Amino acid sequence: GYSRDMEHRGCGQLLGPSIDAPGAWHSQGGQDRIVSSVFEGQRGGYFVDLAAASPVVLSNSRTLERDFAWRGLCIEGNHRLIAS
Repeated sequence: GYSRDMEHRGCGQLLGPSIDAPGAWHSQGGQDRIVSSVFEGQRGGYFVDLAAASPVVLSNSRTLERDFAWRGLCIEGNHRLIAS
């Protein structure tokens, strides 16, 4: 699972200053790539990201928002993640 400490220790290929660089994929299981593929790279879509955790690390929606101009709602019910 995700922990806030992962942002400081690093998480796989998401290490380094380019963690939020255009073209970077963030989701743990490739969900962001799958959505992009299913919608054929559509720009200007909408998403609802449940259990959103971090806005960047392991995010299922960050690449869609940043690179494809999608807008949406991120929902996180874990108060420990919301507070940070």
